[in-house]
Amino acid sequence: QDVLTDSVEVSTGRSDRLSRRLVWAVLVVLFAGGWGQGLLTAVQFLAGHDPRDPHPSMSRVWSQGVEGFSQAALLVVAVVLAVRWAGVPLSAVGLRLPRTRGDWLGEVTGAGWWVLLTVVSFSLVTTSYPLIPAQNAEILDALTGWLAGPSEEMVFIVAAVVLLRRAQYSWTLVVLVSAVARVSFHIYYGPTSVFILVWAAGVVLLYRATGRVLGIIAAHALWDLYAALAVLPWWWCPVASFILVVVLSLVAAAAIMVPLTRRYLTCTAPTT
Repeated sequence: QDVLTDSVEVSTGRSDRLSRRLVWAVLVVLFAGGWGQGLLTAVQFLAGHDPRDPHPSMSRVWSQGVEGFSQAALLVVAVVLAVRWAGVPLSAVGLRLPRTRGDWLGEVTGAGWWVLLTVVSFSLVTTSYPLIPAQNAEILDALTGWLAGPSEEMVFIVAAVVLLRRAQYSWTLVVLVSAVARVSFHIYYGPTSVFILVWAAGVVLLYRATGRVLGIIAAHALWDLYAALAVLPWWWCPVASFILVVVLSLVAAAAIMVPLTRRYLTCTAPTT
């Protein structure tokens, strides 16, 4: 059994509990390294101050782009190392390419229901994301925005689940910690941030149900890329954004229809 089941004993046979202090230290370092500045910025938004540069130069845009890529890469590597430190095989937590039909079904299900959960939750959020109406700033969002997919899902799903479960914490606490941590740097949405809290909790439960994370990462990255491309001025950006919407919609439809079709075929198959 593995950390995605009700047992905390991992498939390597190690049943010893990880040091809870070390687990919390690792999670705090991951959060601070990835979203410490974002949390401060969100608090400043709530106070009515936008600390971002409204007119960044192109050199600054590319510099921040490189910084964003480097940060996301370091977070992903750090999570992989943390999973291995916890004694959990990467394949046991969905960190391997899908090989079987069941793997692919899990990835599609995870991605599709992530899209559906996101559409429903964010449609209830009444406050808009504080965009900067400047072309260079929009380019920066397009360059780095999609990196939230791998970085957020690796930390708030994989790292949170693996480390907290290996420290023998309950699923209730895992979901609560992951959701609260993720919503903390989205508090600029105001009171309707509560719907983001529900969304974040739902994503953890989705991961638990499917055991797959790569589809969720891909859906999150494509969603953010779609949002960034939609506001860029070049003619091909709205076209690319529309294509991404179609792809995400088809994945969401597949997540609903494929399991229902399989269940129907199983129920109606002739018995011998």
